Amino acid sequence: MVVALSPDGVLVADKESSPKVKDMIGDFESTPMYKKRMWGWSKVLDYAKYENEEMITNRICIEAGKNSTYHYHNSRDEVWTIIKGEGELVLDDNIRRIKASDIVYLPRGRKHALRALSDTELIEVQTGHEIHENDVHRLFETWEDILENYHKSQGQMII
Repeated sequence: MVVALSPDGVLVADKESSPKVKDMIGDFESTPMYKKRMWGWSKVLDYAKYENEEMITNRICIEAGKNSTYHYHNSRDEVWTIIKGEGELVLDDNIRRIKASDIVYLPRGRKHALRALSDTELIEVQTGHEIHENDVHRLFETWEDILENYHKSQGQMII
């Protein structure tokens, strides 16, 4: 018997059949269900496809002192429900504090980044016609670069 464990699932097969697994999944293209990121981790909780729209639900953790990139999407909207922690959200040219129980709506095209002041977890629901990794248009990666851009824009600090 062969047992293989990963964040994406469990495979149990008899030893004689295990070489066939590679042939069966050779062309299988799937987004990993769990990803370790430079800022923390993300985990896919659910995926659904409706007539003309897809929906992906993720649980995301941004570790204290780390931040997501400043980016936008052309093909999807996002709704974040903050479930733990506290952070600073840059949304276009504004910065505001967020905390557990806050809900953030990010329509496609809105530039955004999040820096965690404490370990911050959120549930993210993505909806759009085509949801894929190529629809992440990164503008800045470091918090210093994000703030420098913010100061140039003469944005507002919303508390």
